[in-house]
Amino acid sequence: YYVSKLKDGNVWMTQNLDHDIVTTANFYTPDNTDIPANWTASAGTLGAGSSWSDSDFNPVSLDEGDLYWDGDVNNPGNYVSSGNPHYYLGNYYNWTAAVAMNDTSSIAPDDPTIVEQSICPAGWTLPITGAENGSFDFLWTNYGYGGSDGMGSFSDNDVPFNDPLYYTLPGDYWISETVDMDDWYYAYGAAIDYAWQYSYVDIERNDGVAVRCLTR
Repeated sequence: YYVSKLKDGNVWMTQNLDHDIVTTANFYTPDNTDIPANWTASAGTLGAGSSWSDSDFNPVSLDEGDLYWDGDVNNPGNYVSSGNPHYYLGNYYNWTAAVAMNDTSSIAPDDPTIVEQSICPAGWTLPITGAENGSFDFLWTNYGYGGSDGMGSFSDNDVPFNDPLYYTLPGDYWISETVDMDDWYYAYGAAIDYAWQYSYVDIERNDGVAVRCLTR
């Protein structure tokens, strides 16, 4: 992976996580994953092109294959099968996979929950919500933008994530907290559009979303 110390003082992956979820017993341990105890995933990775529908919230990832953004800022949806691996698409994960848990449907949709573990490598974590250190909001503030509304956009030479790395707007990245909603199971994500404007969004937890990890 390419990583970089960004202006918030933290080291971020500048590529999306590209790990395929496996079901091998004791494969995930506190020595290699951001978890407090050994974890065995209850479902394996989905193949490229598979559906995200998974009402049981099994932890799954979608492998998009060896696709790269071609680096053209005027054509952010153009992906090719070879190129600079700095722009590698990586995998997409449902929230259960992102937080390295099995069935999280028991987490009440009207009870926001912060999960302090993730599929990130040991020593790395998912971003948090809010504006504190370790959040996308804190990162954006240190790049000169004061909040999630009306922040303008980064210049082409000041983009900290070397993408967009998503097929459609917005480009979403998981955050380690569920959302206070009473109609469905949601978690927070950070949405970054092609103009590099940023906001928090509510995402169904069984949707496939990119993962970026950081370490402080």
